[in-house]
Amino acid sequence: MGEPIRVLHVDDEADFAETAARFLEREDDAFEVVTETSAAAGLDRIEATEVDCVVSDYQMPGTDGIEFLARVRDRYPDLPFVLFTGQGSEAVAGEAISAGATDYLQKETGTEQYGILANRVRNAVESRRTERAVERTRARLRAIVDLLPHPLYVVDREGTYLLANEALASLHDRTVEEVEGTTIREVLSEEEVEQFLSDVAEVVETGAVAESIAARIEESGALDVDDVRSAVSFDDVATVAKRPDEHRFCAGAIRPSRLSVDWKRPFLSPASATIALRDVRTAADPGSAGVAVTLPVGRRWG
Repeated sequence: MGEPIRVLHVDDEADFAETAARFLEREDDAFEVVTETSAAAGLDRIEATEVDCVVSDYQMPGTDGIEFLARVRDRYPDLPFVLFTGQGSEAVAGEAISAGATDYLQKETGTEQYGILANRVRNAVESRRTERAVERTRARLRAIVDLLPHPLYVVDREGTYLLANEALASLHDRTVEEVEGTTIREVLSEEEVEQFLSDVAEVVETGAVAESIAARIEESGALDVDDVRSAVSFDDVATVAKRPDEHRFCAGAIRPSRLSVDWKRPFLSPASATIALRDVRTAADPGSAGVAVTLPVGRRWG
């Protein structure tokens, strides 16, 4: 037996409610059904015990099924609620759905109706559980992404930020809410936008992981790497991780003949000119005891 499905059946006809409860439990061993004969008692039961789905009659004395539904929705916005009623009409069905009912089912004669009701309840509960699992996963992912000390973001082919972490938002002096949903055109020059979209399209179309290093040559001849990033494509969007890397790879002069670079301004970087490196080999001044360093870098990205 899987996870229990706790059902509250509210119907002013106690015998019918008990009969329905027995048939539901026969349909699926996971069902645990309790009954009440009024909306007020039903609300008290929901407050006192955990309920996965409410099944309610429509026409009841005092508070009818629609009013009961409204009260449930005030306190439990996403609790599955199935209106199971003998008052079958399009008007009642429309009113129930408009009021937030998960499903609507008209009472019939015969026991087949309980199989249909069980299926509706099961589907409603499983749907809610799936949505909650997705929400929990999304919340965990959001927490992990925002804890990363380096910028990370997801963009589509048009350059719209589908996701951005706190580090990226801080880089632009904005909040995450202000960044997500906006486009790169709001933070980059037109020239940078075209290069950015070209890079994103290439990653999305090939599905390959792209990596790059951006660096600068100081007046002293030292090579400072201040931007390392990688990107990967998934579901037609690109996810980019940007890691600032303030390591100096050369304490002396760079041998120009061993430096293979592309001059450009990487996206979302400071406006100063940088170098996107494909293959860099640096060495300390030949007169010193320095050791040469080789940086094999994949194809250019940003």
